[in-house]
Amino acid sequence: MKIVKLDNVSDCVLLELGKIRSNGRGKLIDLKLIEVSEAFDFGERNIVLGNGKMFFESLGKFARYYSGARKIPSLIIFSKKFDIGTFEKIMGLGVSKENALLVGAENLSGEEISFLAENRIRRMSLNLFLEDIADACDIAMEFASGKELFLMFDFDVIESFEAGGISALQAGYILSRMGLMRNLSIAYFSGIYENSGKICAKLVSEIF
Repeated sequence: MKIVKLDNVSDCVLLELGKIRSNGRGKLIDLKLIEVSEAFDFGERNIVLGNGKMFFESLGKFARYYSGARKIPSLIIFSKKFDIGTFEKIMGLGVSKENALLVGAENLSGEEISFLAENRIRRMSLNLFLEDIADACDIAMEFASGKELFLMFDFDVIESFEAGGISALQAGYILSRMGLMRNLSIAYFSGIYENSGKICAKLVSEIF
């Protein structure tokens, strides 16, 4: 496992991660035993502390590597934000539409709703996801089964950061479940704020 640091604001998360001895699943965490760098290693799990700008570059590297290895790259995005131009850019990086799942995309325009429907892009609202969070996690994990997974988690879905989001407890459960997936190659965290290092670190630790 490697922590890839792409944003200086992630220093506050690393500081708080150093104080966490174990996560919710009881897995011990010792940052002294984990390499922190600015480079990916696709032979192991990469936990990325990044930002929206670096997301595209990271996803492109991931898609090129696994496509070249004749494996199927897949993408699950937890974020409230969505726009057609951004999604088309994502698809241009090498992840096909049928291998992308959006969780939380909301406040969509009629054009955006039509675009998702016409292109048969899978989307789950946060409300639907939380109706049965255990079953929803099963669906997400099954979606990526047999593929290499890039999980993008934007902290804007957390209720304390944005109104109408999920609780930190619910986010911790979701990430803990995602952390069990052996095919999780990259867990990319975006939307980190300087004053949210403690809660972000707790959630990041669940993916270990």
